[in-house]
Amino acid sequence: MMPETATAGIARSASSVTTGSDGAVVVSLLDQVAIDGLSFSELVGLLAFTPGVNLYADELADDGLVVTGLEFALLAARAEDRRARGALAARLLDCPQAPEHEYAALVACTVARVFGVTA
Repeated sequence: MMPETATAGIARSASSVTTGSDGAVVVSLLDQVAIDGLSFSELVGLLAFTPGVNLYADELADDGLVVTGLEFALLAARAEDRRARGALAARLLDCPQAPEHEYAALVACTVARVFGVTA
């Protein structure tokens, strides 16, 4: 079964431009990187399995950390990495007895909540 493609468009535009403590303007990367074209499982895979993202369960409740984690994952992952991590996430979500299923399911709920994307 082919995963559905995300149709959330560009996310988080309302809080995209901020001013840092040094007066520099900071623009959120998700305003420039559309998540159109990424499947639900790819979004889950990017957040759950990109080295360096490492979000704990309590951190997944913080929308800002989730957005920052996805920004990092998008910068760190090549297209084939996104596809591979998405395939891994899809397998784990379909396999409740897998040790990583609980975490993948938690990340999937987070993706649905933060980005409005569902499988």
